[in-house]
Amino acid sequence: MQPTLSRRDLMTAAASLGVGAALAVGAGASAADPLAAGAAPAMGRAYLGNHQPQPLPFDPTKLDGLSEKLIRSHWENNYQGAVNALNTVAPKIPALVADKDWPPYLLGGVKREELLRTGSMVMHQLYFANLGGDGKIAGDIVTSLDEWFGAAAAWEAPLLVCDMYEHAYALDYGAAAPKYVDAFMRNVNWGEVNRRLIAANKAAAVIAS
Repeated sequence: MQPTLSRRDLMTAAASLGVGAALAVGAGASAADPLAAGAAPAMGRAYLGNHQPQPLPFDPTKLDGLSEKLIRSHWENNYQGAVNALNTVAPKIPALVADKDWPPYLLGGVKREELLRTGSMVMHQLYFANLGGDGKIAGDIVTSLDEWFGAAAAWEAPLLVCDMYEHAYALDYGAAAPKYVDAFMRNVNWGEVNRRLIAANKAAAVIAS
């Protein structure tokens, strides 16, 4: 019989994969926490709109083939823009849910916007987190790729996040997306990819046990 996973278990596994910011919905609140005492909005912490952009975990002046201008524009305009938009949209939702005169299809539009911005925030956090390395693959990820794909060279990492929207490369490469991918691969932080692999394997073992 499979054990029932607690919310804390799931939150711990999610946070280890780098998505805790998007899933911080109040697990582990203490009685001393004013939010736990009833001061929070009706739908909880996810709607407070206080997400903070994570700083770049590397020096953007030292990437190989990806310019500082490109990286800073991507971080400031696209990633930080998504965080700001989410912080604007999310706090509106509890009041709209409580308003019985607000048509459900209009609420659905706001919820879709919230989902879009949340996905963009999390994707960019994962993307920037796996940059800043030397691009040399090593660690547990090599064994896993050999097992699943025959060799690491046959598939360069399902746990690796690469942003393929034009905003991620157009300033440096125009429409030459393949050249951007080559430069991206030269800057991969495989230590971060290995961390995600280990965390995913642990989470899978808990679920399967």
